[in-house]
Amino acid sequence: MNQRIMKKAILILILTFSATTFIGQVIPKQYYDFLKKADSLYNAKDYRNSAIAYSDAFKSNGWKALPIDQYNAACLWALANYPDSAFSNLYKIATIPHFTMYPDVLNDQDLNFLHTDQRWNPLMGVLKKNKDKAESKFNKPLVLLLDSILDDDQKNRLQEDDIQKKYGYGAAEMRTLCRLIWESDSLNLIKVEVILDKYGWLGSDIVGKKGNAALFFVIQHPRPATQEKYLPLMRERQ
Repeated sequence: MNQRIMKKAILILILTFSATTFIGQVIPKQYYDFLKKADSLYNAKDYRNSAIAYSDAFKSNGWKALPIDQYNAACLWALANYPDSAFSNLYKIATIPHFTMYPDVLNDQDLNFLHTDQRWNPLMGVLKKNKDKAESKFNKPLVLLLDSILDDDQKNRLQEDDIQKKYGYGAAEMRTLCRLIWESDSLNLIKVEVILDKYGWLGSDIVGKKGNAALFFVIQHPRPATQEKYLPLMRERQ
């Protein structure tokens, strides 16, 4: 998996983790059926019909969508050379104040088709304003540290499917990858425990969405006793 794909996967990870708009809502089964259809069409490189399937999913839910799905739809419309639909989906995300993924959107090659459109720079201006406002109260050293921890946490995991398909689950290459993941998890847990023991559970208002996700994923990996130790801290932030 190349570096660009890894960064895109981490962006999607953050969008999924940050999806608060659907909490407490019941999403109809049709929504997920259309997403499954969209995924199949995407794999066949039928970007236009994949994007249409996303629109059908949103329609089935009263035109409400998770940010990750709205973003995927925008990328597909861009890949299919439909800028109006791409910008429509992107602007719906941009109006969410907590959507601060400005650098990731700026560098996403799926959206390159949109860069020459007169709407691109204003859109980036909105996203940068969101980012600057959110980051004005950040603990910058902790943000940098936790961002690097999340990158490290995910880089090997994002290779699991490819290596398993290529070599098989019991292959030496898979065992080597599992060892690297275990070593990384152990080191990251030490770093995160130092942070949590000193500051408590830090929300996205202090360390950003990516930093907040780093805390969650690192604590999620170890044995239950570690998870139970920090669960009260997480609940205090909710």
